[in-house]
Amino acid sequence: MSEAKAARAWASPGGRAAVVLGRSQRPPAVPWSAPFPLPVRRRASGGGAVLAGPWLLCALVRLPRDHPLAQHGPAVLARWLGSVHLQWMRQRGFEGAALHAGPHRDHWACFAGLSPGEVTLGARKLTGIAQAWRRSGVVAGAGTLLYAPPWSLLCEALQRPLSDAVELAATTASLSECCERQPPAAALARSLQVMLQSALRDHAQAGPETAGPSRERARMDEALPSLPAPRPPR
Repeated sequence: MSEAKAARAWASPGGRAAVVLGRSQRPPAVPWSAPFPLPVRRRASGGGAVLAGPWLLCALVRLPRDHPLAQHGPAVLARWLGSVHLQWMRQRGFEGAALHAGPHRDHWACFAGLSPGEVTLGARKLTGIAQAWRRSGVVAGAGTLLYAPPWSLLCEALQRPLSDAVELAATTASLSECCERQPPAAALARSLQVMLQSALRDHAQAGPETAGPSRERARMDEALPSLPAPRPPR
Protein backbone atom coordinates (compact mmCIF):
# COMPACT_ATOMS: atom_id res chain seq x y z
CA MET A 1 0.00 0.00 0.00
CA SER A 2 1.38 3.41 -0.98
CA GLU A 3 1.81 6.14 1.62
CA ALA A 4 -0.78 8.22 -0.27
CA LYS A 5 -3.39 5.52 0.35
CA ALA A 6 -2.14 4.55 3.83
CA ALA A 7 -2.55 7.98 5.44
CA ARG A 8 -5.36 10.52 5.18
CA ALA A 9 -6.36 13.65 7.05
CA TRP A 10 -9.49 15.73 6.70
CA ALA A 11 -11.49 18.43 8.43
CA SER A 12 -15.24 18.09 8.85
CA PRO A 13 -16.86 20.57 6.47
CA GLY A 14 -19.31 21.96 8.99
CA GLY A 15 -22.98 21.33 9.37
CA ARG A 16 -24.61 19.15 11.98
CA ALA A 17 -22.64 17.52 14.76
CA ALA A 18 -22.57 13.73 15.19
CA VAL A 19 -21.77 11.31 18.00
CA VAL A 20 -19.09 8.72 17.25
CA LEU A 21 -19.17 5.87 19.75
CA GLY A 22 -16.39 3.46 20.60
CA ARG A 23 -16.79 -0.16 19.55
CA SER A 24 -18.28 -1.35 22.87
CA GLN A 25 -20.42 1.70 23.63
CA ARG A 26 -24.19 1.82 23.21
CA PRO A 27 -26.39 4.90 22.81
CA PRO A 28 -28.96 5.49 25.55
CA ALA A 29 -32.51 4.37 24.96
CA VAL A 30 -34.95 7.04 23.81
CA PRO A 31 -38.77 6.93 23.63
CA TRP A 32 -39.94 5.28 20.42
CA SER A 33 -41.64 8.49 19.34
CA ALA A 34 -38.53 10.64 19.84
CA PRO A 35 -35.59 10.54 17.41
CA PHE A 36 -32.08 10.40 18.79
CA PRO A 37 -30.94 14.03 19.11
CA LEU A 38 -27.79 13.60 16.97
CA PRO A 39 -26.69 11.21 14.21
CA VAL A 40 -24.78 8.27 15.70
CA ARG A 41 -21.83 6.45 14.15
CA ARG A 42 -19.77 3.61 15.54
CA ARG A 43 -16.06 3.24 14.89
CA ALA A 44 -14.16 -0.03 14.74
CA SER A 45 -11.81 0.99 17.54
CA GLY A 46 -12.54 1.08 21.25
CA GLY A 47 -12.43 4.07 23.55
CA GLY A 48 -14.89 6.77 24.50
CA ALA A 49 -17.47 8.82 22.64
CA VAL A 50 -16.40 11.66 20.33
CA LEU A 51 -18.40 14.70 19.26
CA ALA A 52 -17.63 15.03 15.55
CA GLY A 53 -18.06 18.34 13.78
CA PRO A 54 -16.14 21.24 12.21
CA TRP A 55 -14.04 21.59 15.40
CA LEU A 56 -12.39 18.19 14.81
CA LEU A 57 -9.39 17.54 12.53
CA CYS A 58 -9.22 13.82 11.75
CA ALA A 59 -6.40 11.57 10.59
CA LEU A 60 -6.39 7.88 9.64
CA VAL A 61 -3.47 5.52 9.04
CA ARG A 62 -3.97 2.02 7.61
CA LEU A 63 -1.14 -0.52 7.89
CA PRO A 64 -0.75 -4.17 6.92
CA ARG A 65 0.04 -6.45 9.85
CA ASP A 66 3.57 -7.04 8.53
CA HIS A 67 4.40 -3.31 8.56
CA PRO A 68 7.26 -2.47 11.01
CA LEU A 69 5.00 -0.08 12.91
CA ALA A 70 2.51 -2.90 13.49
CA GLN A 71 5.08 -5.37 14.80
CA HIS A 72 5.33 -4.17 18.38
CA GLY A 73 1.83 -3.45 19.51
CA PRO A 74 -0.48 -0.50 20.12
CA ALA A 75 1.87 1.40 22.46
CA VAL A 76 4.59 1.86 19.81
CA LEU A 77 2.06 2.80 17.13
CA ALA A 78 0.31 5.32 19.40
CA ARG A 79 3.60 6.96 20.30
CA TRP A 80 4.60 7.17 16.63
CA LEU A 81 1.26 8.70 15.59
CA GLY A 82 1.34 11.17 18.48
CA SER A 83 4.94 12.10 17.67
CA VAL A 84 4.06 12.86 14.04
CA HIS A 85 1.19 15.09 15.20
CA LEU A 86 3.47 16.88 17.64
CA GLN A 87 6.13 17.52 15.02
CA TRP A 88 3.44 18.75 12.61
CA MET A 89 2.08 21.16 15.23
CA ARG A 90 5.51 22.61 15.90
CA GLN A 91 6.24 23.07 12.22
CA ARG A 92 2.94 24.92 11.83
CA GLY A 93 3.73 27.25 14.72
CA PHE A 94 1.51 25.63 17.37
CA GLU A 95 3.69 25.76 20.47
CA GLY A 96 3.38 24.29 23.94
CA ALA A 97 2.09 20.78 23.12
CA ALA A 98 3.73 17.57 24.40
CA LEU A 99 3.30 13.80 24.29
CA HIS A 100 1.53 12.20 27.23
CA ALA A 101 3.72 9.47 28.71
CA GLY A 102 1.22 8.17 31.27
CA PRO A 103 -0.71 7.17 33.23
CA HIS A 104 -3.77 5.91 31.35
CA ARG A 105 -7.11 7.48 32.31
CA ASP A 106 -10.45 5.95 31.25
CA HIS A 107 -13.59 8.00 30.64
CA TRP A 108 -16.87 7.58 28.77
CA ALA A 109 -15.85 10.57 26.59
CA CYS A 110 -12.70 10.16 24.50
CA PHE A 111 -11.35 13.64 25.18
CA ALA A 112 -11.78 13.36 28.95
CA GLY A 113 -9.70 10.18 28.94
CA LEU A 114 -5.97 10.09 28.33
CA SER A 115 -3.52 7.47 27.07
CA PRO A 116 0.25 7.38 26.45
CA GLY A 117 1.14 8.76 23.03
CA GLU A 118 -1.69 11.28 22.89
CA VAL A 119 -0.93 14.99 22.63
CA THR A 120 -1.62 17.40 25.45
CA LEU A 121 -1.33 21.10 26.13
CA GLY A 122 -0.32 21.29 29.75
CA ALA A 123 -2.44 18.60 31.38
CA ARG A 124 -5.29 19.03 28.89
CA LYS A 125 -5.92 16.72 25.95
CA LEU A 126 -5.44 18.10 22.45
CA THR A 127 -5.20 14.98 20.24
CA GLY A 128 -6.89 11.64 20.91
CA ILE A 129 -5.79 8.34 19.37
CA ALA A 130 -7.76 5.12 18.81
CA GLN A 131 -6.75 1.86 17.13
CA ALA A 132 -8.37 -1.23 15.64
CA TRP A 133 -6.20 -4.34 15.24
CA ARG A 134 -7.38 -7.11 12.92
CA ARG A 135 -5.74 -10.02 11.14
CA SER A 136 -6.08 -8.14 7.88
CA GLY A 137 -4.38 -4.99 9.15
CA VAL A 138 -4.28 -2.14 11.62
CA VAL A 139 -6.19 1.14 11.53
CA ALA A 140 -5.04 4.00 13.76
CA GLY A 141 -7.14 7.14 13.95
CA ALA A 142 -6.49 10.49 15.58
CA GLY A 143 -8.65 13.51 16.27
CA THR A 144 -7.31 16.99 17.09
CA LEU A 145 -9.49 19.77 18.42
CA LEU A 146 -9.28 22.91 16.27
CA TYR A 147 -11.36 24.89 18.73
CA ALA A 148 -13.58 24.14 21.73
CA PRO A 149 -16.57 21.94 20.82
CA PRO A 150 -20.04 22.45 22.31
CA TRP A 151 -19.59 19.70 24.87
CA SER A 152 -23.12 20.16 26.18
CA LEU A 153 -24.41 18.65 22.90
CA LEU A 154 -22.52 15.42 23.55
CA CYS A 155 -23.68 15.24 27.16
CA GLU A 156 -27.31 15.91 26.24
CA ALA A 157 -27.26 13.32 23.45
CA LEU A 158 -25.83 10.61 25.73
CA GLN A 159 -27.95 11.64 28.72
CA ARG A 160 -24.97 12.64 30.81
CA PRO A 161 -25.15 15.38 33.45
CA LEU A 162 -24.12 18.83 32.27
CA SER A 163 -21.40 18.76 34.92
CA ASP A 164 -19.64 16.36 32.53
CA ALA A 165 -19.60 19.15 29.93
CA VAL A 166 -17.85 21.38 32.45
CA GLU A 167 -15.31 18.59 33.06
CA LEU A 168 -14.72 18.17 29.32
CA ALA A 169 -14.16 21.90 28.88
CA ALA A 170 -11.64 21.87 31.74
CA THR A 171 -9.70 18.79 30.58
CA THR A 172 -9.37 19.59 26.86
CA ALA A 173 -7.39 22.07 24.77
CA SER A 174 -7.49 23.18 21.14
CA LEU A 175 -5.13 24.47 18.47
CA SER A 176 -6.80 27.86 18.66
CA GLU A 177 -5.08 28.30 22.03
CA CYS A 178 -1.63 27.67 20.53
CA CYS A 179 -1.55 30.25 17.76
CA GLU A 180 -2.86 33.78 17.33
CA ARG A 181 -3.99 33.20 13.74
CA GLN A 182 -5.19 29.72 12.95
CA PRO A 183 -4.91 28.67 9.26
CA PRO A 184 -8.05 27.35 7.54
CA ALA A 185 -8.99 23.82 8.56
CA ALA A 186 -8.60 22.50 5.00
CA ALA A 187 -5.01 23.77 4.85
CA LEU A 188 -4.24 22.16 8.20
CA ALA A 189 -5.66 18.85 6.98
CA ARG A 190 -3.55 18.94 3.82
CA SER A 191 -0.35 19.69 5.72
CA LEU A 192 -1.04 16.96 8.29
CA GLN A 193 -1.71 14.42 5.54
CA VAL A 194 1.57 15.31 3.84
CA MET A 195 3.40 14.97 7.16
CA LEU A 196 1.89 11.54 7.85
CA GLN A 197 2.69 10.28 4.36
CA SER A 198 6.24 11.58 4.62
CA ALA A 199 6.71 9.95 8.02
CA LEU A 200 5.50 6.60 6.67
CA ARG A 201 7.84 6.95 3.69
CA ASP A 202 10.81 7.77 5.91
CA HIS A 203 10.02 4.86 8.17
CA ALA A 204 9.84 2.43 5.24
CA GLN A 205 13.16 3.69 3.87
CA ALA A 206 14.90 3.40 7.25
CA GLY A 207 15.26 -0.35 6.85
CA PRO A 208 14.52 -3.33 9.11
CA GLU A 209 17.22 -2.41 11.63
CA THR A 210 14.87 0.18 13.15
CA ALA A 211 12.02 -2.26 13.72
CA GLY A 212 12.81 -3.28 17.32
CA PRO A 213 10.88 -1.60 20.14
CA SER A 214 13.90 0.08 21.75
CA ARG A 215 15.27 1.31 18.41
CA GLU A 216 11.80 2.45 17.39
CA ARG A 217 11.46 4.55 20.54
CA ALA A 218 14.93 6.05 20.04
CA ARG A 219 14.15 6.89 16.42
CA MET A 220 10.92 8.65 17.38
CA ASP A 221 12.72 10.63 20.08
CA GLU A 222 15.33 11.73 17.56
CA ALA A 223 12.56 12.80 15.16
CA LEU A 224 11.29 15.30 17.73
CA PRO A 225 13.50 18.39 17.61
CA SER A 226 13.92 20.50 20.70
CA LEU A 227 11.88 23.18 19.00
CA PRO A 228 -10.50 9.62 16.22
CA ALA A 229 -12.90 5.90 13.71
CA PRO A 230 -14.99 9.07 12.37
CA ARG A 231 -15.65 8.62 8.75
CA PRO A 232 -14.23 10.79 5.98
CA PRO A 233 -16.80 13.15 4.46
CA ARG A 234 -18.45 11.83 1.33
